[in-house]
Amino acid sequence: MEEDARRAVKNITEWLDMVLLPHKNKHGLKFIKFIAAEQEFNTATYGIKGNIDGTLVMRDMNGADLSTALEIKTGKHHSVSYRG
Repeated sequence: MEEDARRAVKNITEWLDMVLLPHKNKHGLKFIKFIAAEQEFNTATYGIKGNIDGTLVMRDMNGADLSTALEIKTGKHHSVSYRG
């Protein structure tokens, strides 16, 4: 359990560095704001429905704010719908 926790903390720390410090990611994106958690998503056009783990605002290199989805995958589920 300790090894799993250390690995998770390392991954989270690296991700936070990447999104909080734009020079550490190749896209120059910077985290600006958290909008929502577990937001319901449904589109008849593509036949997709589910919950988005997090909706974020990121700022690009040109100063434009972009909304994006954050999906956290644990690898615990193996069903086709989960992977989709």
